Amino acid sequence: MSSSEHVPSWSVLLFGTVTVTSPSGEKVVFPGRYSEALFAALCLNPGVHLDRDVLAERLWPSLELTSKRTRLRQELAQLKRLVGLSEEGGLLVQGRATVAVDAERLTTDLAQFLQMTRQGDMESLRSAVALYRGELTERHEELANGRRREVAELFEGTMATLAARERALEHYDEAKLLLQKLLERDSLNLAAHSELMRLYAQQGQPEGVHRQWQKAEASWRETLNTAPPEALGALATKLQRTSNPPPALPALVAPVTTPTASGISAPVSTYRRPRRFLGTILLALASLGSMGGYLYLRPTPEKPISARVDWRYEARPESSQEKHNSEGKAVAVAPNGVVCAVGMIETLNEDVDILAVFFGPEGKRLKQSRYSSPSHDCDRAFSVVADAEGNFFVAGESYLPEAPGQREGWRLILLKYDAAGVLLWARNSTERTKNEDHHIQVVRDEQGGVYVAGTALTGSGEKGEKNEKEEEHHPLLLHYASEGKLLWSRSLIREGTEAAFGALCVDAQGNAYLGTTQSKSGSQSDWMVASYDLAGNLRWQQTLGGAMHGQDKAEGIAINRFGTLFVAGTQQINQEVRALSLARFSSQGKLLGVRLYPNYSSDLHVTSLALSENGQRLALAGEFTHPDGAIALECLVFDEQGTIRWKAKPVTPAPYRSHSAPRVFMDRYGGMVMVSQLNRGTKLTPSTDGDYLMSRFGPDGSLRETQLYNSSNDTNDQFNALVALPDSSPVIVGQRSSTSFAYLQAVKLDSLAHP
Repeated sequence: MSSSEHVPSWSVLLFGTVTVTSPSGEKVVFPGRYSEALFAALCLNPGVHLDRDVLAERLWPSLELTSKRTRLRQELAQLKRLVGLSEEGGLLVQGRATVAVDAERLTTDLAQFLQMTRQGDMESLRSAVALYRGELTERHEELANGRRREVAELFEGTMATLAARERALEHYDEAKLLLQKLLERDSLNLAAHSELMRLYAQQGQPEGVHRQWQKAEASWRETLNTAPPEALGALATKLQRTSNPPPALPALVAPVTTPTASGISAPVSTYRRPRRFLGTILLALASLGSMGGYLYLRPTPEKPISARVDWRYEARPESSQEKHNSEGKAVAVAPNGVVCAVGMIETLNEDVDILAVFFGPEGKRLKQSRYSSPSHDCDRAFSVVADAEGNFFVAGESYLPEAPGQREGWRLILLKYDAAGVLLWARNSTERTKNEDHHIQVVRDEQGGVYVAGTALTGSGEKGEKNEKEEEHHPLLLHYASEGKLLWSRSLIREGTEAAFGALCVDAQGNAYLGTTQSKSGSQSDWMVASYDLAGNLRWQQTLGGAMHGQDKAEGIAINRFGTLFVAGTQQINQEVRALSLARFSSQGKLLGVRLYPNYSSDLHVTSLALSENGQRLALAGEFTHPDGAIALECLVFDEQGTIRWKAKPVTPAPYRSHSAPRVFMDRYGGMVMVSQLNRGTKLTPSTDGDYLMSRFGPDGSLRETQLYNSSNDTNDQFNALVALPDSSPVIVGQRSSTSFAYLQAVKLDSLAHP
């Protein structure tokens, strides 16, 4: 069809409630939510042929693949009836494995909005602002995901630019209305507060400046429980004392566009997330000239500073005749500030033992304990947790040799130490285990006891004439009382499948939640999530798989104080694409939603998951391997609805080539701390010269500080575990090694004080 030929146009509004109007002017009424959601997903990408399985996964993530495909066929049949096929004058373009809408027959408010923002003249910007009736696909949050945030940022940047131009033309009411709308969307928008103060001062209204300062102060107190930045208070004082209007903020004069990942050109302005808070403060400081006052928020560091080390410890031999290697695997802090780092230690002539080192709040070593089981074979620790009284529970595994009534193999082990580092008792599981990825975890149950989880190994390992069962893997959950009594043991077994333990968490009522990976025939695996109560009763279990039902793995789990359960891992979206995935469940097992963050690397997994103190933010860290062997990381922060709020971008200074092993925690101020390992090579070896990098981000995603820790230039600092102290400073545990030695290492870094 030639471009000059008239094509009847369907009109679709994607901002706010999805509204569809046919070329004849009739409104399309969808019979249900899913047909509307499917049509909206197609209209967000007009002319793009979308994979049917990907669409089905986004709409029905909890169903099996066959059921998803059936539902999709049913909804496509509904759409065909409502909007017709393209070759018949309608909209749908159906392929065998794909579906699309005809872009030539479609106009959307989103496309008009993007075109007007690109044009950039006053009338176009005003029209663009008027088109934004609400969030993109308002009723279908799962569809827009990160694109909704990008469009919202573009809208806010457009309003900021338009407000600056209206003010320059002395259209004060119009400028004021735009700035007030910005503050309705984000009450901590520093530049909007600053511009309103300037506008009032320009009109000769010092009382308006004062009122705006009071509103800003109330917003900061209510949201962050702190005062606004000193620069804003100083600006308010200055504007009330002078009748001369200060110059406009330079970044609000004209829109400068930059391409985003989705192809949207967004104005670079102080309102663009996730760095808007940092950027607006810098603009305010720039406009204040020589105004003094220290601000913690400052320009993004161009390179990390040398680490400020409060204390450091290495588990070196205590005599020159003794030789051993050791490694730190986990760390925990008690309410009294005592820190316990655990791992393993081996000598040339003896077995491998569990090593536990205890430090006082100031970093003084209180005790170093070495545990060897009665069999004196191999004992390793991988997890530690502190209880309310300051005792520590250490979980790992021990290798038991064959004995009467006992099969040879690994067993879960649980040790309890008191606050002084004295071993109180040790317990082994009766079930054999196999935890090749060291997925063993101990979590306290809020009743004084603890849960221990790992992967059990069942069966004989042989399949002979009597059809004896081959070895199978199943998640294993043990519940111990504080005094060491085993209360119960549960194996999560489903007929015809195997499963491996991934992660464990516990809610305030003591219910345990397991994230596991369930394997089926071939290379197929899905997530399996289950919950047990304190008595060992199975409350519920759910299975979740990606569209391709490939290698989907559940690797992290957390529950907030509101009862929302977050499960993180990876899913196979299609043959080429894997995704970091975050699923939300209610505490009763209802699936609330699934968010996917695509990554074009097959070697991808989650390494860390952490909740903020108020339960409203969740940090997810993962790593993947590039084709050249270099390891890189992903770090995302979600809100309680599973929406991505920002993505962390830590500094990677030369000459480092790989950035790996990220671990995160959310600090008490709503920001995030990430510690990762920098490597000069692409493979981790004792000669790699790896170092630790600590990156601290503000609540808005701005990079506040980076510290690089290097014990020496001829050794490799390997990073394994992280814990946050009450002041939000990190203690890092791992290993310092060279070609001739390897020692457990614990390092406490000092962080900048928050305002």
